[in-house]
Amino acid sequence: MASQVDTLQQLLERVERVKAKLAIQQSERVVSRVDVGTELFLSAYKGNLYLGEVIAVTSEQGVNVELLSLFSALGFVVSEDVSGTFDGWFFTPENTFSLNAKAHLVESKGHRTQLSDKDVQVINGEVFLADYIVATLFDVSLFTDIQDLSLTVKSKQILPIEAQQQRLGREVVSFDRNASATLPWRPSPYQSIGKPVLDAQINTQLTEDIRQTSYSLIGSQDIAYWQAQYFIAGREGDVINRSRLSLNRASKKADVLPFGNFTKVSLGDVQSVQVGVDALNEEGRGVSFSNAPLDRRTNRQRIVISGPVQVGWDVELYRNGLLIGQENNVQSGRYEFENIDLLFGENTFELVMYGGQGQVSKEVQTYYVEQSTVNEGEGFFAVSITETGKSILGDKTAVSEASSWQVNGRFDYGLTKNFAVYAGLQHRQGVKNSASEQYFSTGFNTNINKRLLLDVDYSKSETNQRLSANTRTRLFGQQVGAKVELKEDLERDENATEIKLTAAGDWSLFDAAKIYYRAEYFQLNRANIDTTEQASLLFSTGNYWGTFSNQFVWQEQANQASDVSGYLRWQRRIFGIYSRFTTWYDIKPSNEITAAELELSKELSPELDLGITLYKDFAADYYKTELGLSWNHDKFRLLTDLQYDNDDNWQLGLSGQVSIGAGETVD
Repeated sequence: MASQVDTLQQLLERVERVKAKLAIQQSERVVSRVDVGTELFLSAYKGNLYLGEVIAVTSEQGVNVELLSLFSALGFVVSEDVSGTFDGWFFTPENTFSLNAKAHLVESKGHRTQLSDKDVQVINGEVFLADYIVATLFDVSLFTDIQDLSLTVKSKQILPIEAQQQRLGREVVSFDRNASATLPWRPSPYQSIGKPVLDAQINTQLTEDIRQTSYSLIGSQDIAYWQAQYFIAGREGDVINRSRLSLNRASKKADVLPFGNFTKVSLGDVQSVQVGVDALNEEGRGVSFSNAPLDRRTNRQRIVISGPVQVGWDVELYRNGLLIGQENNVQSGRYEFENIDLLFGENTFELVMYGGQGQVSKEVQTYYVEQSTVNEGEGFFAVSITETGKSILGDKTAVSEASSWQVNGRFDYGLTKNFAVYAGLQHRQGVKNSASEQYFSTGFNTNINKRLLLDVDYSKSETNQRLSANTRTRLFGQQVGAKVELKEDLERDENATEIKLTAAGDWSLFDAAKIYYRAEYFQLNRANIDTTEQASLLFSTGNYWGTFSNQFVWQEQANQASDVSGYLRWQRRIFGIYSRFTTWYDIKPSNEITAAELELSKELSPELDLGITLYKDFAADYYKTELGLSWNHDKFRLLTDLQYDNDDNWQLGLSGQVSIGAGETVD
């Protein structure tokens, strides 16, 4: 699993060497308008399913693809040792593969072949194979589009990466390659009874005092021409502790139901409609429906990124290559990042999910923001009716006293090509003796001269009201934005003003590696009370020595000393060992390192993975060591985990995982 993270790291290290999309005409099989030896950064697809990024170089015969990035995109279990020899299998363990790049000798499914210098290349330690050789070795066909910098993969068998992504639902990592809209989408036919896609996990944890066994199930399946998605978790003495169950249908043709022009309908445990920019999405049992196009977002300022994940996993959220969010040890079976700002232009979000013993799963979502949300004369609505705090099968962790029924609705309408308005309303039923509550939001968005986005929003509830103006544009190739918000607390009769400035993009000096950055400044001024200021700078860069990222955070409150803190992270593969080191530090008021963590993982064999984590909290004088070993069988996986700290506390865990995937998909 760690090899996938390393592959992503290598791609990031080399992406600065790849120039912008080539403005050339469509080429034939022989790339005559691009110089031989040109390095390409190709987006790989199978149909409309995005697989990942693949490095390639042009040759006299066509294109040679870099193997590590190709194996990562296809999901093949092939690794490279220190000597540069590849070994593993593809599709099934019976399909063995090995390659000695120096000797130009390859073996696939028991057949040995001597390759020529044109068939295999070694450039700066990276091994490239000709695309036609790949087709003969792995039973897949590769078609390169130089103009679009895309790589189309065709295979009669389901790729391993497809089976992995199907477990997370149809809409998670799908892309419409020809659409200029914002939301990834891949249409899928529904079946009366589909084959189940299921991940099951059983855990037993043993400490000095207790022993506890738990389980979790996460999966999806077509039932009666609806897609059922579910998550169930429990433990000893509590069979169902957490659960989530929903039925979903979606269609670009707006025909998901026999009546009404609905494009999307969800039943069961669903997310409520976001009626305003700052209104949160709450989950509850009920129904939601909308007629908005699947490739269009009505809220172009902020987004909620959520999805299913196994219990105990960590989730990291990257935007345009920078880490902007993190959830550790998720127990709800669902990660959720709320109020994520959308920048002007392209917003590529990557979700990297880590299991306790080194498992890695990735998802990519892209949102492009450069126009109004609704075209002239178009009108879209979304409605949800939910009982928050409750689930279909029951959730013992929810606060039942705070549950209530609520109705959310939002309507967007385009007055002109570049000017749209909206209105949203939420009605919440009163809890016990409290009265019902209403929340109202309205506003407009426009595109000024196709260069400046302007969003103005007003919202009001029984306790407060807000008026905000948000502008975003691109300046000198960088994404910049400014937001001003006026708040009034109606209960306390207090006023406040918020100012937020944002800049993000990349920068490079001459031919040096690119530095990706995000800078933010925030000020909260509560009239006649106090002022709070905060500034942060996050940057990341990659080179031969690894990938480096660092964040500074400065904040100051009235009558308090300023505080400056941050973290530094480095990651790289060294002699086949994936290594990541993170340190947290304070600069003010004291100059000290507060904590540090070292993560190491190594593939001992095609079936055994070893992971070690060392953590030290210097401020609390606390350290913890974690050792994980996983045995990867082709039918299941067994994982052991041992933790020990300086307080002589220890924990031993044993987990078993099994996945059930669907058969061949229907195009």
